[in-house]
Amino acid sequence: MRKLPLLLSTLGSLLWANETIEIMAQEVSATTQNIYAYSDVLILYDGAMLQSNSASYDKNSSLLTLEGEVEVLGLQNNHVVTDRLVINTQQKSVTFKKLFITGEENLWIDSQGATKEQENYKLFNSRVSSCNMANPDWTIEFKEAYYRHDKEFMTMEDARLRFYDRTIFYFPYLAFPTVHKRTTGLLLPRFSLSDTEGFLYEQPFFYAPTHNWDMEFNPQIRLNRGVGGHVTGRFVDSNHSEGYVRTGYFQNFAHYYEKYDLNREHFGMELFYTSTDILPQVLNDQDLRSGLYIDGIHLTDREYLNLQKERASDLVRSNLIESRLNAFVYDERNYLGFYGRYNIDTSQSSNDATLQEIPSLHYHRYFSPLLSSPFFYAIDGRLRNHTRSRGSRAYQGELDVPITYFDAFFNDYLDLSASENLYLTKVNFRHLGEEGGDYYYYRNYHTVQLSSDLNKAYGSSV
Repeated sequence: MRKLPLLLSTLGSLLWANETIEIMAQEVSATTQNIYAYSDVLILYDGAMLQSNSASYDKNSSLLTLEGEVEVLGLQNNHVVTDRLVINTQQKSVTFKKLFITGEENLWIDSQGATKEQENYKLFNSRVSSCNMANPDWTIEFKEAYYRHDKEFMTMEDARLRFYDRTIFYFPYLAFPTVHKRTTGLLLPRFSLSDTEGFLYEQPFFYAPTHNWDMEFNPQIRLNRGVGGHVTGRFVDSNHSEGYVRTGYFQNFAHYYEKYDLNREHFGMELFYTSTDILPQVLNDQDLRSGLYIDGIHLTDREYLNLQKERASDLVRSNLIESRLNAFVYDERNYLGFYGRYNIDTSQSSNDATLQEIPSLHYHRYFSPLLSSPFFYAIDGRLRNHTRSRGSRAYQGELDVPITYFDAFFNDYLDLSASENLYLTKVNFRHLGEEGGDYYYYRNYHTVQLSSDLNKAYGSSV
């Protein structure tokens, strides 16, 4: 429906700043107060053209009237046809009788009448669709529509959404904004009814002060449970990075948290940030690529998250809540990553015994030829620090090196692949009750593969 005001704006081109009118026709006559034109009438003004069977201009009333197969030309992708067109050149108003407009994406308006005054438009007894006009699959029909350009708002009376000849929805009054940018205002509320929590009402409010950041406030009340809400601030700080910050609080009524053995309060904070370029420009010029991903959270319990969910299937059921940080840089041959994982066990009163993985280093060498031979190799190495405030901890190192031989025989009809895969890991335990020492694990395995690819050259064809 937001395409509809774009079509209506086409009518605004009929009001011009330069009131010099050029009239061409097979027959033209004039008096001191009136000008008449008949047969193949063409009127030029301010870069637009009007074509009709007849036209007249009254100098006293400043009315330009065109009748009979009136067509507006020179409107780029739009097309306007009407039976009768009256333009008040002094008051800047236009009146149409039996108007038909087509625009982009095959959208069209068929109206019995329309008016335009300044930047306000009215349509009467009209229908809108993008289907074949002779037999449209769907239409929106309305008795009257009013569009105010300054308010960027449109209203309809007696609107019907029809599928073929059947009315699917009827709206006695329908109003919607036509703005194509984010604006401050109320969003659609959320309602639900629960046996345990009672009636839920959440009323979001959207605040958009600038083009690169906004805020959403989500206060809510659950009649049998409590009150609270959350606030989300979203931002775009460059053409390759964006994120959001969210915080929330909810307080349960005494009878509810005592009955269901819950915390009296639920609160938390979240940070999400992603970037596809974190290196200085001087390094980017060396064909290096990079990225950053942060998904962090601190909360009292999982109910902080569940109070934001709309469906039962989205509820968080695990007591282990994970925060992640990934940073990486790579080129055509090498990849280097820096990772971190922080876990919160909401089933425990203290998080001291929860195992964390901070930090973790990852190096990978993509499959590369060994000198100029048919041998290829890759390297994948990882270092992990498993730590916590209380309990055992460990350093872990892993190395995986596959060496592969590739060759083809019998004019590339048979491919041979043979590889030797080497894997080694070492774990250094710390803070064990008894000295555990180091743990080593080594493995090597071999693979041989024969294959044939039918997608090859056969003579002069493939």
